[in-house]
Amino acid sequence: MRALSSMRDLSPGYLKRFVVYADTLLRLEEAGRKGRRGAGATPLTTSAKRK
Repeated sequence: MRALSSMRDLSPGYLKRFVVYADTLLRLEEAGRKGRRGAGATPLTTSAKRK
């Protein structure tokens, strides 16, 4: 927290970009987890449509 506080005091613009970057990485990680869980369901859906 001290590092973020210092960053805010020294360069608020950089802190804002840093937080946006960290948030983007978090969202990409979450999307990757969701994609792995749903990957197994796709072939069943495709074969079910062919019948």
